[in-house]
Amino acid sequence: MRLLAAVAVIALAGFSSVVMLREMLRAWRSRSWPDVPGTIIRSHVITARDGDGESHGARVTYRYRVGDTVHESARIRFGGPFDSSIRLWAEELCKEYPVGTDVMVKVSPADARTSVLEPGVRWSLALMVTFFVALWLLGMWLLLQELGEGAVFASS
Repeated sequence: MRLLAAVAVIALAGFSSVVMLREMLRAWRSRSWPDVPGTIIRSHVITARDGDGESHGARVTYRYRVGDTVHESARIRFGGPFDSSIRLWAEELCKEYPVGTDVMVKVSPADARTSVLEPGVRWSLALMVTFFVALWLLGMWLLLQELGEGAVFASS
């Protein structure tokens, strides 16, 4: 049973690590993407209720043009923002981006559908990557322990 749990942790954490590392790479590269003008077309707070209470999130959508094509996106930053039990965070983000505001949009030169308002790597994204990589390492350690390979670490 512990072997199955270790493999499940490795698979889940490994997949999540790859997804988050890809997101972190795009965040890093976005710093050098070209700017195009855009406009905020929607900005509001959403609230979801479940058995644990309420969570609040900012939903900001902007429109921008690349060549003859108009695009819409809701990506403020890579790796977030996330919903929270603290409504004020969502409200503050919506205040930063009210409807009708002109913004500069960073657009991927490889795919104009990929854009972001706040380029670069945020601490929250780096923290998620660190968490999933650490979880993957823990899963590997558990697997080695289960397979009787723990002595490799003890002899160092």
